[in-house]
Amino acid sequence: MPRAKCAYTKCSTVTREKSIYCSDNCRKAAARANYKKRNAPVNKSTSAAVEQGMTAEEFEQSANRLLTSRVPLPPVPDKILATQVADMGFDTDQHAVACFSDYHFGGKVDPEVTGGIGGYDVATARYRLTDWRDGVLRFTQMMQTTLPVPVLHILALGDDMEGNGHMYGTQAMEMELSPYFQFLGFVADMTDILVSLQSRFEKIHIYKVFGNHGRMSGSKKDAFDPDNIELMAWQTIAARCELAAPGKFTFDISSAFFQVVDILGYSFYLRHGDGVNLNATYTGVVENKLAMNSIVGQVLNYMVLGHHHTASEREEEIDGDVLSNGCFVGPSLLALKMRRPRANRPSQEMFFVHPEKGITHRHRIHLATTEEVRNITTVKRWSE
Repeated sequence: MPRAKCAYTKCSTVTREKSIYCSDNCRKAAARANYKKRNAPVNKSTSAAVEQGMTAEEFEQSANRLLTSRVPLPPVPDKILATQVADMGFDTDQHAVACFSDYHFGGKVDPEVTGGIGGYDVATARYRLTDWRDGVLRFTQMMQTTLPVPVLHILALGDDMEGNGHMYGTQAMEMELSPYFQFLGFVADMTDILVSLQSRFEKIHIYKVFGNHGRMSGSKKDAFDPDNIELMAWQTIAARCELAAPGKFTFDISSAFFQVVDILGYSFYLRHGDGVNLNATYTGVVENKLAMNSIVGQVLNYMVLGHHHTASEREEEIDGDVLSNGCFVGPSLLALKMRRPRANRPSQEMFFVHPEKGITHRHRIHLATTEEVRNITTVKRWSE
Protein backbone atom coordinates (compact mmCIF):
# COMPACT_ATOMS: atom_id res chain seq x y z
CA MET A 1 0.00 0.00 0.00
CA PRO A 2 1.50 3.41 -0.94
CA ARG A 3 2.18 5.80 1.91
CA ALA A 4 -0.12 8.86 2.04
CA LYS A 5 -1.24 11.69 4.26
CA CYS A 6 -3.13 10.79 7.47
CA ALA A 7 -6.91 10.57 6.96
CA TYR A 8 -7.55 12.66 10.10
CA THR A 9 -8.12 16.18 8.68
CA LYS A 10 -6.21 17.93 11.48
CA CYS A 11 -3.07 15.89 10.92
CA SER A 12 -0.60 16.05 8.01
CA THR A 13 1.72 13.24 9.08
CA VAL A 14 2.49 10.44 6.60
CA THR A 15 0.54 7.26 7.38
CA ARG A 16 1.91 3.97 8.57
CA GLU A 17 2.15 0.90 6.33
CA LYS A 18 -1.34 -0.64 5.61
CA SER A 19 -3.18 2.10 7.53
CA ILE A 20 -5.04 5.31 6.61
CA TYR A 21 -4.09 6.91 9.96
CA CYS A 22 -0.64 7.78 11.18
CA SER A 23 -1.35 6.69 14.76
CA ASP A 24 -4.03 5.26 17.04
CA ASN A 25 -4.58 8.74 18.50
CA CYS A 26 -5.52 10.09 15.05
CA ARG A 27 -7.83 7.13 14.44
CA LYS A 28 -9.63 7.74 17.76
CA ALA A 29 -9.80 11.49 17.16
CA ALA A 30 -11.34 10.93 13.72
CA ALA A 31 -13.91 8.53 15.20
CA ARG A 32 -14.91 11.08 17.88
CA ALA A 33 -15.27 13.79 15.26
CA ASN A 34 -17.48 11.62 13.06
CA TYR A 35 -19.64 10.68 16.06
CA LYS A 36 -20.18 14.35 16.96
CA LYS A 37 -21.10 15.12 13.37
CA ARG A 38 -23.67 12.32 13.18
CA ASN A 39 -25.30 13.31 16.48
CA ALA A 40 -25.17 17.06 16.11
CA PRO A 41 -28.59 18.77 16.72
CA VAL A 42 -30.51 19.50 13.54
CA ASN A 43 -33.28 22.02 13.02
CA LYS A 44 -35.76 19.51 11.59
CA SER A 45 -38.31 22.16 10.70
CA THR A 46 -35.95 23.76 8.22
CA SER A 47 -33.78 20.83 7.14
CA ALA A 48 -36.13 19.76 4.34
CA ALA A 49 -36.49 23.34 3.17
CA VAL A 50 -32.73 23.84 3.15
CA GLU A 51 -32.26 20.63 1.16
CA GLN A 52 -34.72 21.94 -1.43
CA GLY A 53 -33.11 25.38 -1.51
CA MET A 54 -36.10 27.03 0.23
CA THR A 55 -36.55 29.00 3.39
CA ALA A 56 -38.73 27.60 6.15
CA GLU A 57 -41.52 30.03 5.26
CA GLU A 58 -41.42 29.05 1.58
CA PHE A 59 -41.51 25.38 2.53
CA GLU A 60 -44.60 25.86 4.75
CA GLN A 61 -46.39 27.81 2.01
CA SER A 62 -45.69 25.01 -0.49
CA ALA A 63 -46.99 22.38 1.92
CA ASN A 64 -50.17 24.36 2.55
CA ARG A 65 -50.82 24.70 -1.17
CA LEU A 66 -50.41 20.94 -1.59
CA LEU A 67 -52.87 20.19 1.21
CA THR A 68 -55.50 22.67 0.06
CA SER A 69 -55.32 21.54 -3.59
CA ARG A 70 -55.60 17.79 -2.74
CA VAL A 71 -58.63 16.12 -4.28
CA PRO A 72 -60.61 14.37 -1.50
CA LEU A 73 -61.45 10.66 -1.72
CA PRO A 74 -64.99 9.83 -2.87
CA PRO A 75 -67.50 9.48 -0.03
CA VAL A 76 -69.04 6.15 0.95
CA PRO A 77 -71.96 5.51 -1.46
CA ASP A 78 -75.45 5.96 -0.08
CA LYS A 79 -76.42 2.37 -0.92
CA ILE A 80 -73.59 1.10 1.30
CA LEU A 81 -74.64 3.38 4.16
CA ALA A 82 -78.27 2.32 3.80
CA THR A 83 -79.91 0.42 6.65
CA GLN A 84 -82.99 -0.75 4.74
CA VAL A 85 -82.60 -3.64 2.30
CA ALA A 86 -84.72 -1.83 -0.28
CA ASP A 87 -82.18 1.01 -0.38
CA MET A 88 -79.05 -1.17 -0.63
CA GLY A 89 -79.18 -1.69 -4.39
CA PHE A 90 -79.02 -5.48 -4.37
CA ASP A 91 -80.79 -5.87 -7.69
CA THR A 92 -78.51 -8.30 -9.59
CA ASP A 93 -79.29 -12.01 -9.54
CA GLN A 94 -76.50 -14.30 -8.40
CA HIS A 95 -76.26 -18.05 -8.87
CA ALA A 96 -75.33 -20.52 -6.15
CA VAL A 97 -72.61 -23.10 -6.88
CA ALA A 98 -72.13 -26.11 -4.60
CA CYS A 99 -69.30 -28.61 -4.96
CA PHE A 100 -69.98 -32.29 -4.29
CA SER A 101 -67.14 -34.80 -4.29
CA ASP A 102 -65.38 -37.59 -2.46
CA TYR A 103 -68.43 -38.96 -0.71
CA HIS A 104 -67.01 -42.53 -0.83
CA PHE A 105 -70.32 -44.12 0.07
CA GLY A 106 -69.76 -47.67 1.28
CA GLY A 107 -66.23 -47.00 2.49
CA LYS A 108 -65.09 -47.34 6.07
CA VAL A 109 -62.46 -45.67 8.24
CA ASP A 110 -62.04 -47.56 11.53
CA PRO A 111 -60.84 -45.34 14.43
CA GLU A 112 -59.35 -48.43 16.04
CA VAL A 113 -56.96 -48.67 13.09
CA THR A 114 -56.26 -44.94 12.72
CA GLY A 115 -55.51 -44.38 16.41
CA GLY A 116 -58.66 -42.39 17.12
CA ILE A 117 -58.27 -40.01 14.18
CA GLY A 118 -61.33 -39.82 11.94
CA GLY A 119 -64.04 -42.43 11.54
CA TYR A 120 -66.40 -43.10 8.64
CA ASP A 121 -69.09 -45.58 7.72
CA VAL A 122 -72.42 -45.69 5.90
CA ALA A 123 -74.38 -44.16 8.79
CA THR A 124 -71.86 -41.32 9.14
CA ALA A 125 -71.87 -40.72 5.38
CA ARG A 126 -75.65 -40.36 5.27
CA TYR A 127 -75.63 -38.04 8.28
CA ARG A 128 -73.02 -35.79 6.63
CA LEU A 129 -74.95 -35.85 3.37
CA THR A 130 -77.91 -34.24 5.10
CA ASP A 131 -75.54 -31.72 6.70
CA TRP A 132 -74.31 -30.81 3.22
CA ARG A 133 -77.89 -30.38 2.01
CA ASP A 134 -78.76 -28.20 4.99
CA GLY A 135 -75.60 -26.13 4.51
CA VAL A 136 -76.42 -25.42 0.87
CA LEU A 137 -79.95 -24.40 1.76
CA ARG A 138 -78.90 -22.33 4.78
CA PHE A 139 -76.24 -20.27 2.99
CA THR A 140 -78.68 -19.72 0.12
CA GLN A 141 -81.32 -18.62 2.60
CA MET A 142 -78.90 -16.03 3.98
CA MET A 143 -78.20 -14.67 0.49
CA GLN A 144 -81.85 -14.61 -0.51
CA THR A 145 -82.66 -12.20 2.31
CA THR A 146 -80.91 -9.47 0.27
CA LEU A 147 -80.85 -10.57 -3.39
CA PRO A 148 -82.35 -13.09 -5.81
CA VAL A 149 -80.63 -16.49 -6.10
CA PRO A 150 -82.83 -18.36 -8.58
CA VAL A 151 -80.39 -21.06 -9.78
CA LEU A 152 -78.19 -23.71 -8.16
CA HIS A 153 -75.26 -25.29 -10.02
CA ILE A 154 -73.89 -28.51 -8.52
CA LEU A 155 -70.34 -29.46 -9.51
CA ALA A 156 -70.26 -33.23 -9.02
CA LEU A 157 -66.53 -33.95 -9.10
CA GLY A 158 -66.35 -37.71 -8.54
CA ASP A 159 -65.63 -40.50 -6.07
CA ASP A 160 -69.26 -40.75 -5.00
CA MET A 161 -68.85 -44.40 -4.02
CA GLU A 162 -65.92 -46.31 -2.53
CA GLY A 163 -65.50 -48.59 -5.52
CA ASN A 164 -65.03 -52.18 -6.60
CA GLY A 165 -62.82 -53.39 -3.74
CA HIS A 166 -59.85 -54.17 -6.02
CA MET A 167 -58.22 -50.75 -6.49
CA TYR A 168 -55.55 -51.69 -3.96
CA GLY A 169 -54.83 -54.81 -1.96
CA THR A 170 -56.73 -54.00 1.24
CA GLN A 171 -59.59 -51.91 -0.17
CA ALA A 172 -62.21 -54.61 0.37
CA MET A 173 -61.24 -54.71 4.06
CA GLU A 174 -62.03 -50.99 4.25
CA MET A 175 -65.51 -51.27 2.75
CA GLU A 176 -68.86 -51.69 4.43
CA LEU A 177 -70.87 -52.31 1.25
CA SER A 178 -70.20 -54.10 -2.02
CA PRO A 179 -70.46 -52.10 -5.27
CA TYR A 180 -74.03 -53.24 -5.96
CA PHE A 181 -75.33 -51.97 -2.63
CA GLN A 182 -73.20 -48.83 -2.89
CA PHE A 183 -74.98 -48.09 -6.17
CA LEU A 184 -78.47 -48.68 -4.80
CA GLY A 185 -77.91 -46.65 -1.62
CA PHE A 186 -76.21 -43.71 -3.31
CA VAL A 187 -78.83 -43.39 -6.06
CA ALA A 188 -81.72 -43.47 -3.60
CA ASP A 189 -80.20 -40.96 -1.15
CA MET A 190 -78.87 -38.55 -3.77
CA THR A 191 -82.22 -38.44 -5.56
CA ASP A 192 -83.93 -37.50 -2.30
CA ILE A 193 -81.32 -34.84 -1.57
CA LEU A 194 -81.62 -33.19 -4.99
CA VAL A 195 -85.41 -33.17 -4.88
CA SER A 196 -85.32 -31.52 -1.44
CA LEU A 197 -82.92 -28.81 -2.73
CA GLN A 198 -85.49 -27.55 -5.23
CA SER A 199 -87.43 -25.86 -2.41
CA ARG A 200 -85.20 -22.76 -2.73
CA PHE A 201 -84.36 -22.71 -6.43
CA GLU A 202 -86.21 -22.22 -9.68
CA LYS A 203 -83.70 -24.38 -11.53
CA ILE A 204 -80.93 -26.82 -10.60
CA HIS A 205 -78.10 -27.74 -13.00
CA ILE A 206 -75.82 -30.69 -12.26
CA TYR A 207 -72.45 -31.15 -14.02
CA LYS A 208 -70.87 -34.55 -13.49
CA VAL A 209 -67.28 -35.72 -14.04
CA PHE A 210 -66.31 -39.20 -12.88
CA GLY A 211 -63.75 -40.13 -10.24
CA ASN A 212 -61.12 -42.85 -10.18
CA HIS A 213 -63.00 -44.84 -7.51
CA GLY A 214 -65.84 -45.47 -9.94
CA ARG A 215 -63.75 -47.40 -12.47
CA MET A 216 -64.65 -51.00 -13.23
CA SER A 217 -61.10 -52.35 -13.40
CA GLY A 218 -58.84 -52.95 -10.46
CA SER A 219 -55.83 -51.35 -12.09
CA LYS A 220 -55.77 -47.81 -13.41
CA LYS A 221 -53.85 -48.84 -16.52
CA ASP A 222 -56.64 -51.28 -17.43
CA ALA A 223 -59.42 -48.71 -17.06
CA PHE A 224 -61.46 -47.29 -19.94
CA ASP A 225 -62.79 -43.93 -18.81
CA PRO A 226 -66.52 -44.25 -19.68
CA ASP A 227 -66.75 -47.66 -17.98
CA ASN A 228 -67.43 -46.02 -14.66
CA ILE A 229 -70.16 -46.92 -12.18
CA GLU A 230 -70.63 -43.26 -11.25
CA LEU A 231 -71.86 -42.39 -14.74
CA MET A 232 -74.46 -45.14 -14.49
CA ALA A 233 -75.55 -43.92 -11.07
CA TRP A 234 -76.01 -40.31 -12.18
CA GLN A 235 -77.93 -41.34 -15.29
CA THR A 236 -80.31 -43.18 -12.98
CA ILE A 237 -80.51 -40.19 -10.62
CA ALA A 238 -81.28 -37.90 -13.57
CA ALA A 239 -84.17 -40.10 -14.68
CA ARG A 240 -85.64 -40.23 -11.17
CA CYS A 241 -85.34 -36.45 -10.66
CA GLU A 242 -87.15 -35.82 -13.94
CA LEU A 243 -89.99 -38.03 -12.75
CA ALA A 244 -90.12 -36.29 -9.37
CA ALA A 245 -89.89 -32.71 -10.69
CA PRO A 246 -90.31 -32.49 -14.47
CA GLY A 247 -88.29 -29.69 -16.07
CA LYS A 248 -86.71 -28.56 -12.81
CA PHE A 249 -83.33 -30.27 -13.30
CA THR A 250 -80.72 -30.48 -16.04
CA PHE A 251 -77.88 -33.03 -15.99
CA ASP A 252 -74.65 -32.77 -18.00
CA ILE A 253 -72.89 -36.08 -17.41
CA SER A 254 -69.49 -36.22 -19.08
CA SER A 255 -67.99 -39.42 -20.44
CA ALA A 256 -64.68 -37.54 -20.72
CA PHE A 257 -62.40 -36.90 -17.75
CA PHE A 258 -63.14 -33.17 -17.79
CA GLN A 259 -65.91 -30.72 -18.57
CA VAL A 260 -65.90 -26.97 -19.29
CA VAL A 261 -68.98 -25.18 -17.99
CA ASP A 262 -70.14 -21.57 -18.44
CA ILE A 263 -71.83 -20.02 -15.42
CA LEU A 264 -72.98 -16.42 -15.96
CA GLY A 265 -70.19 -15.81 -18.45
CA TYR A 266 -67.37 -17.39 -16.40
CA SER A 267 -65.71 -20.63 -17.49
CA PHE A 268 -65.32 -23.48 -15.02
CA TYR A 269 -62.93 -26.33 -15.85
CA LEU A 270 -64.10 -29.39 -13.94
CA ARG A 271 -62.17 -32.61 -13.40
CA HIS A 272 -61.84 -35.11 -10.61
CA GLY A 273 -58.18 -34.43 -9.95
CA ASP A 274 -56.44 -37.81 -10.04
CA GLY A 275 -53.17 -37.49 -11.91
CA VAL A 276 -52.79 -33.86 -10.83
CA ASN A 277 -50.50 -33.05 -7.91
CA LEU A 278 -51.59 -30.05 -5.83
CA ASN A 279 -48.05 -28.95 -4.97
CA ALA A 280 -45.59 -30.36 -7.54
CA THR A 281 -43.59 -27.90 -9.64
CA TYR A 282 -43.89 -29.31 -13.16
CA THR A 283 -46.81 -31.71 -12.88
CA GLY A 284 -48.86 -29.72 -10.40
CA VAL A 285 -52.28 -28.18 -10.56
CA VAL A 286 -51.17 -24.72 -11.70
CA GLU A 287 -49.19 -26.11 -14.63
CA ASN A 288 -52.09 -28.39 -15.52
CA LYS A 289 -54.48 -25.46 -15.66
CA LEU A 290 -52.11 -23.31 -17.73
CA ALA A 291 -51.69 -26.17 -20.19
CA MET A 292 -55.46 -26.64 -20.45
CA ASN A 293 -55.83 -22.90 -21.16
CA SER A 294 -53.73 -23.48 -24.27
CA ILE A 295 -55.46 -26.71 -25.22
CA VAL A 296 -59.01 -25.31 -25.09
CA GLY A 297 -57.93 -21.93 -26.49
CA GLN A 298 -59.10 -19.66 -23.68
CA VAL A 299 -58.26 -18.58 -20.14
CA LEU A 300 -60.28 -20.90 -17.92
CA ASN A 301 -61.49 -18.66 -15.13
CA TYR A 302 -61.88 -21.39 -12.52
CA MET A 303 -60.43 -24.88 -12.30
CA VAL A 304 -62.39 -26.93 -9.76
CA LEU A 305 -61.27 -30.39 -8.69
CA GLY A 306 -61.74 -32.96 -5.96
CA HIS A 307 -59.76 -36.16 -5.27
CA HIS A 308 -57.23 -34.64 -2.85
CA HIS A 309 -59.64 -34.38 0.09
CA THR A 310 -58.12 -30.95 0.80
CA ALA A 311 -60.03 -27.68 0.53
CA SER A 312 -57.77 -24.97 -0.86
CA GLU A 313 -57.47 -22.14 -3.37
CA ARG A 314 -54.62 -20.91 -5.58
CA GLU A 315 -54.64 -17.81 -7.77
CA GLU A 316 -51.53 -17.46 -9.92
CA GLU A 317 -52.77 -15.89 -13.15
CA ILE A 318 -54.98 -12.98 -14.22
CA ASP A 319 -58.62 -14.10 -14.27
CA GLY A 320 -57.57 -17.64 -13.40
CA ASP A 321 -58.16 -19.46 -10.11
CA VAL A 322 -57.82 -23.04 -8.85
CA LEU A 323 -60.26 -24.41 -6.28
CA SER A 324 -59.79 -27.77 -4.59
CA ASN A 325 -62.80 -29.26 -2.84
CA GLY A 326 -62.78 -31.08 0.49
CA CYS A 327 -64.33 -34.47 1.23
CA PHE A 328 -67.01 -36.20 3.29
CA VAL A 329 -64.64 -38.80 4.73
CA GLY A 330 -62.26 -36.68 6.77
CA PRO A 331 -58.98 -38.25 7.96
CA SER A 332 -58.24 -41.67 6.51
CA LEU A 333 -55.54 -44.29 7.05
CA LEU A 334 -54.03 -43.44 3.65
CA ALA A 335 -53.74 -39.73 4.47
CA LEU A 336 -52.33 -40.37 7.95
CA LYS A 337 -49.61 -42.75 6.72
CA MET A 338 -48.29 -40.51 3.95
CA ARG A 339 -44.75 -39.14 4.19
CA ARG A 340 -46.38 -35.81 5.06
CA PRO A 341 -49.40 -36.90 7.11
CA ARG A 342 -52.51 -34.78 6.86
CA ALA A 343 -55.90 -34.83 8.51
CA ASN A 344 -58.67 -32.39 7.62
CA ARG A 345 -62.15 -31.83 8.91
CA PRO A 346 -64.62 -33.09 6.29
CA SER A 347 -66.04 -30.21 4.25
CA GLN A 348 -67.45 -29.12 0.89
CA GLU A 349 -67.02 -25.80 -0.88
CA MET A 350 -69.86 -23.46 -1.86
CA PHE A 351 -69.87 -20.01 -3.45
CA PHE A 352 -72.00 -17.55 -5.38
CA VAL A 353 -71.34 -16.12 -8.85
CA HIS A 354 -72.07 -12.55 -9.96
CA PRO A 355 -72.39 -11.84 -13.72
CA GLU A 356 -69.84 -8.99 -13.53
CA LYS A 357 -67.61 -9.92 -10.59
CA GLY A 358 -67.34 -13.71 -10.82
CA ILE A 359 -67.18 -15.65 -7.58
CA THR A 360 -68.29 -13.51 -4.67
CA HIS A 361 -69.34 -15.03 -1.36
CA ARG A 362 -67.39 -18.17 -0.46
CA HIS A 363 -68.49 -20.67 2.14
CA ARG A 364 -67.01 -23.87 3.50
CA ILE A 365 -69.66 -26.31 4.66
CA HIS A 366 -68.05 -28.21 7.54
CA LEU A 367 -69.52 -31.66 8.05
CA ALA A 368 -67.99 -32.61 11.41
CA THR A 369 -66.57 -30.97 14.50
CA THR A 370 -62.97 -31.26 15.65
CA GLU A 371 -64.07 -33.53 18.50
CA GLU A 372 -65.78 -35.87 16.04
CA VAL A 373 -62.61 -36.46 14.03
CA ARG A 374 -60.11 -36.55 16.88
CA ASN A 375 -60.48 -38.95 19.80
CA ILE A 376 -56.98 -40.02 20.76
CA THR A 377 -56.34 -42.12 23.85
CA THR A 378 -53.04 -41.44 25.59
CA VAL A 379 -51.69 -44.44 27.51
CA LYS A 380 -50.22 -43.61 30.94
CA ARG A 381 -48.82 -46.43 33.04
CA TRP A 382 -46.37 -44.53 35.22
CA SER A 383 -49.10 -43.05 37.45
CA GLU A 384 -50.50 -46.41 38.49
